[in-house]
Amino acid sequence: LKNEECHGAEITQLEKAIYTLDKQLREIDQAIGSGGLALQEARNIQKTLRDARGLGVLDAAGGGVAATAVKHKKINEARRQSDALRSRISQFNSELTDVNIGFHLGQDDVSGFLRFADFFLDGLLADWAVQMRIGDYQQEIAGVESSLRSMVTRLEQMSRTMQHERYKLKEQQKLLVLGTKS
Repeated sequence: LKNEECHGAEITQLEKAIYTLDKQLREIDQAIGSGGLALQEARNIQKTLRDARGLGVLDAAGGGVAATAVKHKKINEARRQSDALRSRISQFNSELTDVNIGFHLGQDDVSGFLRFADFFLDGLLADWAVQMRIGDYQQEIAGVESSLRSMVTRLEQMSRTMQHERYKLKEQQKLLVLGTKS
């Protein structure tokens, strides 16, 4: 009888440990999902910036006012996407409160002067300056994307480790339960 009481306490402890792991796994899964959304938003920005950069090359080659206007439309789209990315990262950070890691994005605006000069003066020097800024921002977003990918990968590894630990605890629990009934 005393042996069964001891096993009962062990089984209860295992159930508590499994419950705690299940709770942690749910939080990690939510963080992975949130991080995946932020990562997708960063990829969307990269595509928009590649489009803007391509239009910038066309603009510098004499594409005229239309190429300049479409390029700036893409730059503005990237700004809106950046706002969405910041929101996604904020949500991701709130999911990572236990992990205590945050992200910081750099400034994403093309200065008012450069935009004015590029649109109205349409000179090669102004086009080059806007192209440089787009390139700088592509590098910034690439860094954010890399950080997001790294964090999601770490979370996925944590999840696999916890799932394995949970499996071992469940097996241990099963052995105790089967042992007390025989």
